[in-house]
Amino acid sequence: MKALWLVAAAFAVGSSSGLRSAWADGVPEVTSVMDKASGISETDFPNGLKLLVKPQPDNPVVTCMIWYAVGSRDEGVGETGLSHYLEHMLFKGSDKYPKGAIDKVTQMNGGSNNASTRNDATEYHFTFPADTWEVALEIESNRMRNSDCQQAEFDAEKKVVLNELWMGLDDPENVLYTTAMSALFVAGRYHHPVIGWQEDVETTTRERMMKYYLKHYTPDRATIVVVGGCDRARTIEKVGQLFGSIPRGNVARYEQKEPKTLGETRLTLLQNTQVPRLLMAFRSMPTLDPAEPMLDLFSLILSGDKTSRLEKALVDTGIAASADAFSDTRRDDGCFVIQAQPSEGKTLDEVEAAIRVVLKEALDKGVTAEEIALARTKILAQRVFSRESSMALGSRLGSAAVLGDWRYQVRYADVVEAATPEKVLAAAKRAIDLDRGVIARSIPKAPDGASGGGAAPEGAKRVGEKGARSARYREDPS
Repeated sequence: MKALWLVAAAFAVGSSSGLRSAWADGVPEVTSVMDKASGISETDFPNGLKLLVKPQPDNPVVTCMIWYAVGSRDEGVGETGLSHYLEHMLFKGSDKYPKGAIDKVTQMNGGSNNASTRNDATEYHFTFPADTWEVALEIESNRMRNSDCQQAEFDAEKKVVLNELWMGLDDPENVLYTTAMSALFVAGRYHHPVIGWQEDVETTTRERMMKYYLKHYTPDRATIVVVGGCDRARTIEKVGQLFGSIPRGNVARYEQKEPKTLGETRLTLLQNTQVPRLLMAFRSMPTLDPAEPMLDLFSLILSGDKTSRLEKALVDTGIAASADAFSDTRRDDGCFVIQAQPSEGKTLDEVEAAIRVVLKEALDKGVTAEEIALARTKILAQRVFSRESSMALGSRLGSAAVLGDWRYQVRYADVVEAATPEKVLAAAKRAIDLDRGVIARSIPKAPDGASGGGAAPEGAKRVGEKGARSARYREDPS
């Protein structure tokens, strides 16, 4: 971890008078901590709000994001889909910004806005020119507690959300992934999809949404991230003025330990599709686990280009039309997923057998230093490229912050640099147990409704870049 230094109030770079004038006497001063190497500061306010600031003096724009520590994992029985539905409603009006006003203000100030809902978090973001960006803070401070979710807008938006849900149900890849995740996470709240179960979305009420909103949308469940052409001291002061008087909620996040997987689960879906698919999923580790970056390296060693193991063993040999692997870690246990489609004339049995050979060889014999070096280069090059984008950096910082530690993104590159074959192998063995996973198959229905078998039909097209990772429902702009 990088060396940190601690200062009080409005930072050593500016006066604290603006912060103090925003609150009543007796309220403790804010505390700011900065990572010197990255230039990222964290400011903690008395009401629990966290602010991360990364000034980029030469950047003509500023991205302002607010991350709430509430996502689909926080939804109880009958509440599934509420986090995503509520995300829609926060654009539909508040006491200060009636319907359409947020978009209009954004456009008038030359900016853009959007939002996304995930398993562990919900985020809202704006990108503005550096001289107008503070309007984003005004909007977010208002709708943190003052969105009204009018009944007419609630009813109208329910149709929009249900249409999104039905589109997902029409996507065989999405359905296969959702079904596999429900089997992989049997007790915890990763069991249901981010968009929710249809029955819950159809029957939820405005009253239930308002209760959920007021419970979770509080400063102690929020992290603001500001990246770009901003002034650090001014940003801290402005956030204090706009958010400092909002009371904390003091509602702890739902916690539940997922039980250990007892064995292998197999499931088969007969679907209206021309393309058979195989998905193998294994429970892995949380994002903040020190070994988690090793899984990113391992996934790139397995798939990603012509040099990868799955590509050479399945695609080059004609067994599969495509084969991909990815690590999806979260606040709690994550998952490691391999997906593939058989080539014309090949079966899912043949594809699964070939994947098992690749995995067993990797788990028995390990990976090479050369493979790690190539995967490392890809990861670090992508991070260097994305560093130029205020949105990409803000997304990485915010997502790590709501998981528990934004410094994960600061130390991530160092951990990747220090990777060895032994470290990658140890992480892979923790994540992948070939006797404990979910093996999910999608088989095309025959015209008469019977199983169409496991072989790819003649003329079946390769999916290409679109796989289960991108097909599963998640509004994610990053």
